[in-house]
Parts: sequence; C-alpha cells; structure tokens
Amino acid sequence: MRRSLASGSLVAALTVAAAVTITQLAGAGSKDEARQHLRAGVALFQKQDFEGALAEFTRSYDAMHTAAALQNIALCHTRLQRYVAAIDTLEKLQREFGSTLSKQDRDAVDKALEDLLPFVGTLVLRVDPPDAHIMVDDRVVDPARFGQPLRVGPGEHRIAGSAPSHAPVAIVVSVEKGDQKQVELTLPATAADVSILASDPAAAIAIDREAKAYGAWSGSLTPATHLVQVYKPGHKAFATYFSVRAGDRLELNLPLGGPTPAADTQASATTSLPYSDSPAGRVPDEPPPRGAYGLVSATNTAVLQSPDGFTRAPKADATGGFFGLRAGYRFNSYFAAEAMFESGGQSVDGSRQTDPNAAAVPSSYELTTSRYGGNVRLLAGGRSIRFSGTFGVGAVYHGLTLDGTRYKGLNSYFGLEAGPQVNMGKAILELALQITLEGTTSVRAGGVRAYTDHTIVPQAGVGLRVGYGEWGRW
Repeated sequence: MRRSLASGSLVAALTVAAAVTITQLAGAGSKDEARQHLRAGVALFQKQDFEGALAEFTRSYDAMHTAAALQNIALCHTRLQRYVAAIDTLEKLQREFGSTLSKQDRDAVDKALEDLLPFVGTLVLRVDPPDAHIMVDDRVVDPARFGQPLRVGPGEHRIAGSAPSHAPVAIVVSVEKGDQKQVELTLPATAADVSILASDPAAAIAIDREAKAYGAWSGSLTPATHLVQVYKPGHKAFATYFSVRAGDRLELNLPLGGPTPAADTQASATTSLPYSDSPAGRVPDEPPPRGAYGLVSATNTAVLQSPDGFTRAPKADATGGFFGLRAGYRFNSYFAAEAMFESGGQSVDGSRQTDPNAAAVPSSYELTTSRYGGNVRLLAGGRSIRFSGTFGVGAVYHGLTLDGTRYKGLNSYFGLEAGPQVNMGKAILELALQITLEGTTSVRAGGVRAYTDHTIVPQAGVGLRVGYGEWGRW
C-alpha cells in the first residue's frame, strides 16, 4: 500500500488500495486467491453491496494478510454502521502494518479513528467472580478486559455471565453515542468451593460416602451438611461432618487414623481403594455420633419444701442460682453417660412456729446445696437438633441456716432433666427442665433434725447448658 489513504475519506482510498494491491500481488496460490477476492470485493462495494463486499475482503485477508484488505474491511463496517467493528479493524491495521505505512497513510488511519470514536459508547465491566465467562451480545469478553473500557455501538446490549458454582445472570444495558457506563455484574453463588487435604497421600477421600480421590480433592459442594471420610487399608478411618453455605471457600486438613492390628493390615494389603467391595477397602460406614463432651450448667431452681415449722411468706422468692459442670461420653445416637457436680442455694423469707401454743414469728432461712453424682442421658433426634433427657443419682450435701442455727448433712438425691439440645458446630447448647428429689434425714444440728415432717425436699427449675461435643460437625 504505497499510495496515500488521506485523500479525504476511506471511500476514496478503497479503489486506490485495491488497484495497487492487485498490481503488486503476483504468483500463484494464496496471492492469486487474495487478489481475486479483493477484486470481487471492490466490484460489490461499487454496487453498494456492502455485506457481499465485506465477505470478499474478509476472504482476501484470510488468504493473505494485507493492509488493503483490512482497510477495505473497515470501510465496509463503516458503511454498515458497525462502528465498533470498523474501529477494531483500523486498530488491527495499525498494529500489523503501522511500521510499513507511510506517514500520510498513518495520518489517514488516525483521522478515520478520530471521526469514528464519537459514534460509539463504552462499557466498563466489574465482574464477581473475576473468572466468570462474560458475553456482550455475541462477543466473549476476555477477563483481562474487566475494568477496562469496552467499545459498543449505540443501542441496547445484552450482557450475560456464567461461572461454576454460580447462577447465570443476564442484563440489558442501553448505551448512547459517547456514553461510558459502569456495569456491576455479580453472579450469585450457588455452591461452596472446598479443598480437602489428607495427612497421608495414599489415603482415600470420600464425601457423603462417595469416593472422590486419593490424598487431596477440590471441588464444589451444595450448601448443606456433608460427611467427609479419610481412610486406607490397615488404618482407622477418620470421619467428620462439616457445613457449607453458598459462596464459602473452605480448606480442610484431615488426619488419617492410626494403624489397625496386624491381622487387619495383612487382610487388606491387596485391597484397591476406594472402589473395592471388600470390607477393608470399601468406603467406611457412616460413623455414629459419639465421643466425649463437657457442659457448663446454670440453673434457676426453686426449693419446694421448707424445714419443720416454717411457713413461706405468700410472695416470698424461693428460687436461687445453681452452677455446675458435666463431663461424659456419648456412645451412640441414643445413649450417653456423664458425671455431674452442681452447687447453689436459696434464701427464703416467711414465719416459724416452734411452740404450738405460741404465735408464729417472722423468720427466714438459707439453704445451700451441693450435688455430686452421675447421669444416664438418652437422646432422640438428628445430628443438629435432638431431644435430651437424663436421670441420675448421687450424694447431696445440704447446709441450712435457720434462726441462727446451722444444720448440715449428707444424703442422696434422684434427678430428672428433659429438654432440647442443639449442636452448632462442635458447640452444644441445651435448655432443660430439672427436678431433683433430695433426702434430708441427715440434715441435723447437734442431733436435732431440721426436716421431720417431710424427709424429701423437691427442687425444680429451668437450666441452660453450654459446652463442647466431639461428635459435632466441623
């Protein structure tokens, strides 16, 4: 392309570029083919068949890359009012042939670009996630272009996005000439990205009892609670539950259990993991929810029986605070056993009549109680929410201060509790109704018993327990 493009417009330059190129192209093969398509394109352009001319010029460029073909492709796009395509083609012309163009030719291309730019608008895309697949109309947008101006023609444009673990999104944006619009496109997450690394590269990883990989696994999981297991022949399987939400990114480093006895190891030495049906090599059964646990308890308890001769005032408060500790082991879904310590007390106002022939006099007493015992815990329900009930026995120590006299003694008690229990991760939260029946025959001061009319003191209340359980989810 030796002649100038700066003769006033791209229209005037078209015939010049075609004629010179046809003269200069010689030989067979791709040059002949490029020359033929270029000549055909010129003829169609002169008949104002711009679509046909564009097709011929494109074939000419495909046969042999020339500046003339690109120039004429840009001109066809301009006549078809495809200004974005015309600008893109002229910029391509600059990139591929800028060093070989004369100054006049370069100036002509610069002037054409200057004239065309006011006819287009731009979009600046802000996309989340940043690796989403984005299309503007029928064009795929390179993620490297996110945040940079993207030319579009005036009018409405459909922007569509998709990405793994995200819901697809499509919007329509209207752009005027010269506009620059910022577009925020957020694809809602529909799954979580999870990576699992086993401590032994030869250990198999299963999720929801489906074998996935050896040593390490990464992928998407639906929002839910999932069971993950790490296992290998000759070793104890490790298993835990974990919960994920849409959009979570979670990394788990999980151990493999220690070696099993030698006989088991030899029996499973040739087992293929994780697809074998043999007992040692198959995906392990779902583990029961078992393990040690501990609870801190706080209970508001009312004493329901007073010492001999004492009458509680009608509106007197007979409640008190009790605090305690529980430590136990859950053996399966339904059964656990625990040790318990609990201590607290009440102060009660009323009146006391020690002489049947005398009037009752105002009085009060303070009762402190400490319980040491064991409970059997029964559970029913799911892994997160369940009903929990306990019954237990043990020793109870009472200290009673009444009218300046201190009574004390050690007896036995029987207790019942019932209420809902919830796991939040490995944390346990429990609400319980509590009733204890406490013996009082040993509550004495110098051989005188404080309770003879009734030898059992009931206490009832509502308690909150908070703690940790090994069976909880990750």
